[in-house]
Amino acid sequence: MKVYQLDSDGGRERVRGDLPGSPGRNTTGQKLDVTLRTPEPGVSSRTWWRKIVVDRMLYGNALVIRDRENLWWVPWRLVTVQSGESEPILFYEIRSGSGTTPKRVSPLDVIHFGRGDDPESPIGLSPLEPLHYTIALHDALWRHATALMRSEEHTSELQSR
Repeated sequence: MKVYQLDSDGGRERVRGDLPGSPGRNTTGQKLDVTLRTPEPGVSSRTWWRKIVVDRMLYGNALVIRDRENLWWVPWRLVTVQSGESEPILFYEIRSGSGTTPKRVSPLDVIHFGRGDDPESPIGLSPLEPLHYTIALHDALWRHATALMRSEEHTSELQSR
């Protein structure tokens, strides 16, 4: 991912956080560029994005917690979404291990990939969900065909006697 800003002519120019810019502190765009280069300490940006894409493709959702300088990927299987009546999502509950109290995180402190896919739910739909029905249909057809073949075998045995 790259960061761009609009220039005075209405075009866009690349913002680089790894090159010295104007003297003084880095701009917000430069800080964002640095964060996107190494979103999570010790994890390459490619690996970080791969984890997000895998969660999104398996579960329909992925979650990243943001703090001042980093973006922390959270495995979706550890996340429970608490919905509200007046707000779609009140908070995210993140389980870390057995015997520990789940951590509650505000929707303002996360980036939720997949939110808004389902108009009836605040969380996204898994792309694998429709396969459940396909596999169930295949199973029913297989059982029906097997029962039909057994029935025909039994009928032919009775006729030969």
